[in-house]
Amino acid sequence: MIGMVLDAPSAERLTAYLERRGIATRMEGEFDAATGHTNYHIWIQDEDQIAKAQEIYARFLKEPTNAEFDIPVFDLPPETTSVAAPARTHFTNFMLALCCFFFVLNYLEQRALIEKGLGEAGAVLTPLQATSLYDLPRPIAQLQAIVLQYELKPNQPIPKEAFEELSAIDKIPFWRGAYVWAVEKIKGHDTTLDEGPLFEKIRQGEVWRLFSPVLLHGDLLHILFNMLWLWVLGRPIEQRIGFGKTALLTLLCAVGSNTAQYLMSGFLFLGYSGIVMGLAGFIWMREREAPWEGYPVQKATFWFLAIFIGAILALQITGLIVDLVFNKQFPLPIANTAHIVGALIGAALGKRAFFAQRVHP
Repeated sequence: MIGMVLDAPSAERLTAYLERRGIATRMEGEFDAATGHTNYHIWIQDEDQIAKAQEIYARFLKEPTNAEFDIPVFDLPPETTSVAAPARTHFTNFMLALCCFFFVLNYLEQRALIEKGLGEAGAVLTPLQATSLYDLPRPIAQLQAIVLQYELKPNQPIPKEAFEELSAIDKIPFWRGAYVWAVEKIKGHDTTLDEGPLFEKIRQGEVWRLFSPVLLHGDLLHILFNMLWLWVLGRPIEQRIGFGKTALLTLLCAVGSNTAQYLMSGFLFLGYSGIVMGLAGFIWMREREAPWEGYPVQKATFWFLAIFIGAILALQITGLIVDLVFNKQFPLPIANTAHIVGALIGAALGKRAFFAQRVHP
């Protein structure tokens, strides 16, 4: 904010002049209850142009009626920059469509398993899930193969050969997450089976798994919730920083939040909400660092998301206490580590000038 003007016509005149000089400007009215009048704050969107704008503002206060401020645009010297105001949100629209495509494809694969009597067993991943989850530990992959090979169904006898193979799988350790490991340690249990190798598939070259869990969703309510927030938060970000930087922001939030969730809870998690929280954290920080960028997100939105994360965290802590004290598990299948880490990554990136609202020739 470079200053304040006391009446709307003067504020509009100064704003129009600044815009003609290639300085992206926003006028914001604020009612003063003490005087009963509305004052108008003048905001500059490009930090590099603040000094120039302040010099013009000072001259305007001294001579607001100077004819200079009425000069038509074609009489002004050409300027080198103007603010970009793109309305297109191709990346956000693409991610919306891609998540919906994955959801429909996964649904069709689940229906095919159910028709075979396998989908309700709770032990079979769809082919899309098997290739898109953050990891697929060796014993889990073997379990999938055995269930499909013998067409094992719930409440039906298990063939002797399948039973022997399943028994062997139970003895293979795999990473179940730091949470399970810590709880078992506190209880004094053997944690050997929880200490399997990390990043098995990723170390084999399947690096897309760092990102792909965000494209999967558990049910209709899950994807509706996440896609609504993507629409609300993703579009204004892309309109200000463009396609490429929005993609980079999304990638960093996805990889960071997915990896943190994997380390905490193991491989079985999915959903776009880690990125959603990253976008929210990004906007929150940009509003603090550069309020002139004018993200159309109310403070109540940030409070809602913060309360949501806090409530889930409180329930998870309660579940931990119940488990440790009463030895009764209180599962809450919500990837809250991804929420928290995603928000922190988004806020950290929001402090970087690299992600400021773009200005181009």
